[in-house]
Amino acid sequence: MPSSSAVQDQLTDILVGAVGCHARDVRPGAVLADLGTDSLTLVEVGEELGRRFDVHLSDDTIDSMVTVQDAIDAVVRHDGSQPPADAPRVPSSVATTPPRATRYET
Repeated sequence: MPSSSAVQDQLTDILVGAVGCHARDVRPGAVLADLGTDSLTLVEVGEELGRRFDVHLSDDTIDSMVTVQDAIDAVVRHDGSQPPADAPRVPSSVATTPPRATRYET
């Protein structure tokens, strides 16, 4: 499990590159939208955090990240119940059992 400071360092690097904010502004209480993120950028930030720490952050988790601390907690508290970030994603409609064939006699 990564430390909070390690996650904050990486998150700072990601945000500075993605939105051009100042590193000094990336504090735990800072609101991500105030730093310049929008919904698309937030997804990119979440996915990049996942890649750097080999975790999968669900869409719901990413959507719930409002502050820098929320993003840090999402990585630090990741419990491993979800696949790693590089695992292929299979839509649920593909992962279902196919219908059984029915034989009709004439």
